[in-house]
Amino acid sequence: MRQSLLELIKCPNCGSEKFFAEEKKSDKSELREGSVKCRECSESFSVKKGILDLLINPSEEIVKEQKGWTQDESANVNSKEFILSLPRPADKEHKEWWQEQADNYEMVLKRLALRGNETVLDVGAGRTWSTRGFAKKGCRAVGIDILREKFVGLECADYYLGGSVFFERVLADMNALPFKAKSFDVVFSTATLHHSSNLNECFGEISRVLKKNGKVVLVNEPTRGVLESKEFKHELVDLGVNEHKYSLPEWLSAMKRNGFEVEVMMPRSVERMMETGKVKGDKKYKVFLGKIASFFWRIPGGKFLLKRMHIAGQLLVGLGVVIIGRKVRG
Repeated sequence: MRQSLLELIKCPNCGSEKFFAEEKKSDKSELREGSVKCRECSESFSVKKGILDLLINPSEEIVKEQKGWTQDESANVNSKEFILSLPRPADKEHKEWWQEQADNYEMVLKRLALRGNETVLDVGAGRTWSTRGFAKKGCRAVGIDILREKFVGLECADYYLGGSVFFERVLADMNALPFKAKSFDVVFSTATLHHSSNLNECFGEISRVLKKNGKVVLVNEPTRGVLESKEFKHELVDLGVNEHKYSLPEWLSAMKRNGFEVEVMMPRSVERMMETGKVKGDKKYKVFLGKIASFFWRIPGGKFLLKRMHIAGQLLVGLGVVIIGRKVRG
């Protein structure tokens, strides 16, 4: 943690914006061990391995989620080499799934056309590969998550930090962001906000910390089509992880209610499936409809037509959503 982070945060206990840092151990880059103390209520927040802990009194839901992720074997068998390869690992076991994440991430990075002077909040940063991406662009980047542990949480950042790359890491609740109002130019999230049980509350907080005309970017969020059940069956649910599959209208309603003008983009991962004909899905009818769409995509005029119908596809069967919202009020 660097001293400059104190310019962005607010006290999760009393709401004050006045702090001072107490150092126990530092390196050439940052404060590694110590604490941050609120000048108003005197609450002290620990800094361990450079990570500031502003996740005080976490809800029962968050505690269950933390336990669920740390118990998930698929998240804990990773290695330093795997973390450093993200978002495009070379091994066959992970390559295909991560390709979708990387394709959509790179698509929105290109669309954002960052100048490198933006302040970016990465919500649900997890292994922090996406936060690292913003830092490499020259942005002042802050990654937040509820998980600290290496290979699933913010401690993964130690593999990325060094040289010209630096970004802050903060333990925090996305439904109660411990940051000052109008602090960020961009709030980014990949496959995270669907873990919130209250989208309206979550987008209310995102809107609060964004500057006017600031952008919120959602990548790889699952959506529920009209043909699907509201029940989200996933092995992580059994471990205590909070999973929701909101419909596209629910996503858009929560965003518009909190002052965002929205643009729904066709995910690059879906375009790739259309181009190759390698259609995947968790239901047979999704694969069937996808193969029909892929056929039409590859005939003259089909691509043009289907790109303009992708929202109908979202509504019908649900696709990994990519949305950019611009804050126009609030």
